[in-house]
Order: sequence, then structure tokens, then C-alpha cells
Amino acid sequence: MINPNLVTPYTTNWNIGIQRELPGKTVLEVRYIGNKSTHMWHYQNIDEVNIFENGFLPQFTQAQQNLSINQANGKGNTFVNSGLAGQASMPIFETAFGANGTNPALSTSSGFSNTTFITDLQQGLAGTLAGSLASVTSPTYYCRVVGSNFSPCATAGYTTKTQYPMNFFVPNPYASSLRYQNDDGNANYNGLQVEGRKSFSHGLMATANIVWSHGMGDLLNASDQTATYQWFTQRNARLSYGPTPFDRRIAFNSYWTYDLPVGKGRELNINNPVLDRIIGGWTLGGVEQIATGSPSILNSGRDTFNNLVQSGVVFGGGLTLSQLQHDLATIPNLHQVTGSGSLISNVSSLAQSSGIANPAYYGPAATPGAFSQLAYIYGNTSFTFNMSLNKTVRIHERLNIGFRVEALNFLNHPFFALGSTSVTANTFGQVSSASGNRTVLLRAFLNW
Repeated sequence: MINPNLVTPYTTNWNIGIQRELPGKTVLEVRYIGNKSTHMWHYQNIDEVNIFENGFLPQFTQAQQNLSINQANGKGNTFVNSGLAGQASMPIFETAFGANGTNPALSTSSGFSNTTFITDLQQGLAGTLAGSLASVTSPTYYCRVVGSNFSPCATAGYTTKTQYPMNFFVPNPYASSLRYQNDDGNANYNGLQVEGRKSFSHGLMATANIVWSHGMGDLLNASDQTATYQWFTQRNARLSYGPTPFDRRIAFNSYWTYDLPVGKGRELNINNPVLDRIIGGWTLGGVEQIATGSPSILNSGRDTFNNLVQSGVVFGGGLTLSQLQHDLATIPNLHQVTGSGSLISNVSSLAQSSGIANPAYYGPAATPGAFSQLAYIYGNTSFTFNMSLNKTVRIHERLNIGFRVEALNFLNHPFFALGSTSVTANTFGQVSSASGNRTVLLRAFLNW
């Protein structure tokens, strides 16, 4: 479905700058640049599972309590109401597992002792469990919940009318996806830019700039050209507001050339034409880039709120996001590797012996009906230093030959990716990739 009043997106830009000439044929420019993008298109999944208005959330919480009481009293791994103190009935679950029409009640292993549902309860995955009960792909539970209120279920023999309407969990259970294209996305950019330029003099020409910027918005997909990005929930767009994939906070760039003072007419003058062609007239050049990493959201893989996206992570034990960032970016011993050949970042105090993050410090979302912290972590700062050496030799007026040596990453500086941020896998903190080999290119060319 598409909003019938869809508006074309637009961006408002503004900037202010000041430029001054400095001694030594140098110019300094300071600029502020900002923009605001409005009415950006995205879609929203209208079939987001509902656990609130239909009363499912309090029954999920009661199921957790029933499970805990049964386990404590030797009643087994089940969340059935055994009549013990603190336990209570759960009409939605009882209907989902009970008989309906010609279909008998489900076995204990498919219902109150279902191992998947037990895991959902233990991990607080209210959105996941509701999504399982709402599925019409495998209508075992859904058709028992709605019965004859949904004609395909009645046709399948679920002929008993229940108190639950066909849209009890989602607006349209028949739709595998139900998207609404809207234009209420927003993004903004604010950047301070400082640039220095030195015009050619004494053999040197140079330009350098540094940018300190923030790119924020509620559309967090770098390559979504078809406007299909969806918010975490249609209930609260503000939850999706955060750093955009282009939010590289600090970036420094420089490029320069320097004519070496060796050769005919230079400080170290060489009159011999043959010698001058060999060691004179060389130009040194460089391109340097330093940039902080781009952001990504910490993903717990747990759906405590709905069935659309993960619900964030939980920090504990005094651990902060900045400390986690530092530990994942630090490799204390380059010779310390796992059996798979991955390096290990500085997370020994945060990980269990199994390699999984200690939930006392860093764990997945576990509160049913709520989002935990939606935290963004940034990749490591990248360093790129490239050098070149160039020379052109004139043979005669219409013919010259040139030589060029380029060294990409001439310091041979390795760039390690950030350690794994996985909150549930045994690869937490492992660094599985690196880049940054030095590459030398030799070129020769003939111009006529």
C-alpha cells in the first residue's frame, strides 16, 4: 500500500564559511555545512505482531512465572498452570493448545512443554512467541486461537468460534507481508570543515582538510535505493533515529607534491644533461587519509517487543559502550589466535570460557514488551598513506618519456576490523579479517 498523499523528498542546505590568506602563499578556510532531508520515503510493516492491546504480554509474563514455579517444585520443564501458589491460567495459550472443532488438543510436547516456547519464555522473547502463534504458514496454533472467526481455519476443521478475532495478533494474517510506503523519514548532517591550501612555491604544493561531522536520521540503510527500509516499530519512530551509515565523525585528507631540489636550475644544480636525466627532476607526492569508522547497531538477535527486528542489548557490571568499543578495537597480542585463525581482542574480562560474552556485562535484550539499549558501535579508524615518485624526461620538443613509482599503503600498516560484537555467539571479540598490504606499482609512459 502507498500513502496516497506521498510527497517528493527534498533537502534543505545551508553553509557559512570564512577564508583568509596567510603568509607563505597559504589560504585557510573554515566552513560549517548543514542539511536536512525531509519526507524521505520508507515503508513500514503493518503486520507487526501485537502483544499489547490484545493482552498477550501479561499472559506471557504469567507463563514465565508458571514455568519458574513448576521448575522449582519438581513439576518439570513446563509452563502449564499446575494450581500452585503464584500460578494462574493463560486463556490465550490454553486456547492455542486446546481442542477446536474436529482438531484435538495438542500434545504436551507441542504445547506447554514445547522446548522452543520454553526457550522463548526463558529469554523474554514475547515478540517471537507471539509471531509463532500468529503464523498461518503453519496454522496449528493460530487456527485454534481464532477458530471459525477466520474462514480458512473453519474450512480446515477449526469450527469452534472463539473470543479472538482473526486480526488478534496481526491486521492481516493471510498476507506474508503487508507494507505501507510512507514519506515521513528524516535525516540531517552537520559538519565543520577546515581546509588549508598552499599554492606552488619552492617546489611544494599542498592541500589538507579535516572534517568533524555528524550524520543522523531514522533511515539506517546505506544502499536502500527502493525505499524499503522499515523502522524498528511503527509505534515509536524515534527509536530508529540514530547515526546513519555515513556518520564517520572525523576525516582527515591531504595531498601534496614536492619537486626535489636536484637537477638543472634547482638548488643542487646538475649541468651534465645525461646525469640530469637520471637523478634530476624527480617529484615526490603523497596522499594521506585518516577516517574514523562507520557505525553499526549492536544486534542481540532477540525479539522481545515484536517480530520485526532485534530489541537491543543490555550493559551491566559497570561496562559502558565506550569501554566495549575500546576493548573490541584493542588486540593485546598479535600472536594470540583461535583455532580458526582469528585474532582475539581485549575482551578476556568480558567473555566466558565458552567464548560467549558474559551477560553480567554484555547481554541480549531479555525484558518482554520492551526494547533494551539500541547502541551503535563504530568501526576502527582507518589509515591510508600513499606515496609516489615521478619523473618526466624530455627527449626532444615533441617526445618525452615518464617514470612513476607508486606505493599504496607504503608503511605496510595493517588495518584490523573490529572484534565481533555478537552477544550470543562464541566468537565474541574475535577479529576475523584484516587488510592493508603494501602495493608497489611501477609505470613508464611515452608521450609524443
